[in-house]
Amino acid sequence: MIDNNKLWSPEAEAGVLGSMMLDPKAIPAACCYISSPEMFFDHRNQIIYDCLLSMYMAKKPADGVTVRDQLKSSSKFEDAGGIEHLTKTLQSVPTSANIEYYAKIVVDKHAYRGLAATISEIGNEIKDGGKAVDLIKKAQVKISNIETNFDGVMFMEYSAAAKISEEDDSDIIPTGFRNIDYYIKGLRKGSVMVIAARKSVGKSALMLGMATNIAKDGYGRWIFSLESSNEDVVRRSLLAADVGDVEKLPIVVSTIGDTTESQVSLFRQIKGTHNIQCVFIDYLQLMRTTEHYTSVYQTVTQLSKQVKRFAVSEDIPIVLLAQLNRQSENREGKRPRISDLRDSGGIEQDADVILLLHKEESSTEAIIAKHRNGPTGIAHLIFLEKRVEFMDMSHARE
Repeated sequence: MIDNNKLWSPEAEAGVLGSMMLDPKAIPAACCYISSPEMFFDHRNQIIYDCLLSMYMAKKPADGVTVRDQLKSSSKFEDAGGIEHLTKTLQSVPTSANIEYYAKIVVDKHAYRGLAATISEIGNEIKDGGKAVDLIKKAQVKISNIETNFDGVMFMEYSAAAKISEEDDSDIIPTGFRNIDYYIKGLRKGSVMVIAARKSVGKSALMLGMATNIAKDGYGRWIFSLESSNEDVVRRSLLAADVGDVEKLPIVVSTIGDTTESQVSLFRQIKGTHNIQCVFIDYLQLMRTTEHYTSVYQTVTQLSKQVKRFAVSEDIPIVLLAQLNRQSENREGKRPRISDLRDSGGIEQDADVILLLHKEESSTEAIIAKHRNGPTGIAHLIFLEKRVEFMDMSHARE
């Protein structure tokens, strides 16, 4: 029997949350260590932390009153313990000076719980007669998936004014499509770009075009292709690229990794040896969560948050594909909108750039519908069907 005091610390969890509500500067300080709400043991504290982080990302003031109102508006107030738990948490610390100390305890307890759960699970399988070599591999994977961040990482804020490297072009990787880069400059570290479209409009082809373009500059790219048919599409698209030896391009394609946890684990294993500096995921609605949610909306909301945290924690840009619903087909002109994002959940809030594809008679519009740190507009592309790839339409921007 494991001592419950080793599994979690109510005082440390309250200390973190109380500090965050007392001092806005304590929020990024906490995020340097605590990368997800699940690192808290108490489910009520998970809800409060997620609320604080969301408010901070949206540049809303976060204190006891505003957090209470936000929880009520999202119908999570009672699940977060109500006024009694919120008040007790806020009054748990007189100052935010010890935020890092509390955060390190929360991380330590989270790692301890993960390790204890792994030992218990492997122990049960040993009793059932599992093969030693399989159990060792399973234990290694599970232990490597346990989030540990005792030294802290630099928290890349979403706010353009606060983000340290926002104006540093060395942190921007051009997509290779001039008309798109005219608006967004390229892919920024810690950011998420969503490419959304209806079926057969070309979102996978555009993603692969970006991956190929920037791989030519020597940057490693990892594509998580969750559609089995995409393996052939990847091969055709890369072969269509104007390069001497496609196999030498630093692109890694994986058809496994349908949860963000498995994607992060795989990424950490090979990012150094393959110089992986950007990740592409095809596509959001084929991903799954390790937790069960009562609606698709909730599932997609959680996935969206996890992908954003993946980008921030690993300091890489992520290009995430998503499907649009059929509403645009009934609209005059059939031009898509952000509201057409299928089961959109929190995609609109979490994404830094949202690019919607719209097929016209002679071209394809790449509609930059959201750009957190810059202008929006329409970039025009031409789709070459025989080569299954996009190219810029000369001087076509709106």
